[in-house]
Amino acid sequence: LPHQARIHGYIIGAMDDEALHGLQQLAVPTWRMADAGGPLQADHIIWGSDQFHVLGRSKTALIRQLLELVRDMGQGTAQQGEASGAASLHPAGQPTIIISDIDAMWLRNPCPFFKRYPRADMLVSTDDPQGHAEGEDQLNRYPHGMGAQLNIGIMAARPSALPFIDVWQAKLKVKAGQWDQQVFNDLVREGMRPLDKELQEQAGAGQQQDAGGEGKRGSGTQPAPSTSTDHLFMGCNGTLVLGVLPPHTFANGHMFFTQRRHVKVGARPYVAHTTYQTARWWGKV
Repeated sequence: LPHQARIHGYIIGAMDDEALHGLQQLAVPTWRMADAGGPLQADHIIWGSDQFHVLGRSKTALIRQLLELVRDMGQGTAQQGEASGAASLHPAGQPTIIISDIDAMWLRNPCPFFKRYPRADMLVSTDDPQGHAEGEDQLNRYPHGMGAQLNIGIMAARPSALPFIDVWQAKLKVKAGQWDQQVFNDLVREGMRPLDKELQEQAGAGQQQDAGGEGKRGSGTQPAPSTSTDHLFMGCNGTLVLGVLPPHTFANGHMFFTQRRHVKVGARPYVAHTTYQTARWWGKV
């Protein structure tokens, strides 16, 4: 349970009335998941069904609401700090929300891992069956493994991701029946490039401005050398800083149950997500 891992800021969405009542009896923070058409029905949420797509749209709306909430809370804290003479809240200290599907089993507290990547707007898991992380506490090495589906069943997000969330929501509203995860993957891959390249270009432009130029490329000014090793990258045409969680510790179903990769490499997994890379919903572990 989250409180056993000393995690207190959590809430669990109940997919049906029975789950709602059970969670309430355990004094677990919960709410009945619903959309504009009424409560969602758990027995109707089969992959690709109408209720499945409704759930996806509801999920993106919920992520947006939570990010706005923690953003406003953070701004209030920053204003209090400024009034008292303390340092204001830096973007690197943004609050983080963790989004988890109901079929993900958490094994230890992931918050220390997420704090290692303060520049990231979002960190997301992957269905990659191979894994390309250099160590237990490193992200997947970009761009390796980007041919696999990014899995939004496990994500960490910060308020700086809100512009991307708005685009994601807008795309889902254009046409009914779209899979929220596929739209997410398509958007992320638009104009995808290494974060270091973005930082180099910005540094080069800044150097040209300091020299009295107009910041145009090709004037002979060399960009600052890359020093980053965190494997973050830019997605959605440069509007999102993203990292892919290592699949041996933020494990998909194939990695955890079939390969037992964490055992082979001696790593302690944070979570096991019962995904089904090869057999659709009838082969779910």
